[in-house]
Amino acid sequence: DYTQLTRAFEKFTNLPIVIDNSVKGTAMANIDFQKVKDPNRYNIAFLQYGDNFNFVVTNLNDPIVSYDNRTNFVDNIIVDPNSDEECPCGRRGCAKSELSPAALIKKAKRVFDKEKAPYLYAITDGNPDNIVYEMIIDSVANGDPAIKEMYRRSAELMAVLMNNLIFSTNPQKLVMHDFRISDSDFYTFKSILERIGGKDISELIDLSII
Repeated sequence: DYTQLTRAFEKFTNLPIVIDNSVKGTAMANIDFQKVKDPNRYNIAFLQYGDNFNFVVTNLNDPIVSYDNRTNFVDNIIVDPNSDEECPCGRRGCAKSELSPAALIKKAKRVFDKEKAPYLYAITDGNPDNIVYEMIIDSVANGDPAIKEMYRRSAELMAVLMNNLIFSTNPQKLVMHDFRISDSDFYTFKSILERIGGKDISELIDLSII
């Protein structure tokens, strides 16, 4: 309860002060800043990408209370039950161990090869320990076959995750935040999601405007 702290700040400004979970705040901003474009947007699912997945659902312009303090539960949703990758939680095939930036870096190292990933090999000076997430995105854009295939498979697992999140929360939109993908990559991903979940599902995803 940040009521007292909020009141203390409001003494110094005429502006309303909001102190809250950053994931919920960014989700609400995606509603607020889209009101002119989409006045009926009030029920969204919001997925933030990073070392941890953070997820919140809003309803009637407010975050659903049951998601408070557990926005990272998506980390442990299984997206590939046949995976050999064991998550720190003890399960296999969790979103965190399959789809996080660290997971993609780990997968890229497995297929790291001068012939099959020449661009990535060159920009890392031939050292797989130099790989960072942005290099993987660049490697895909520059046509490294091994990295493109790894990334395509990961995109399919991401589509499975988003399909399941949409069916379990029934939002007007599922907003993807901080995925750091180009518009062309986003539309490619939408086509993958459409193939897996259908056009009605793919039309529900959107990129964060924040």
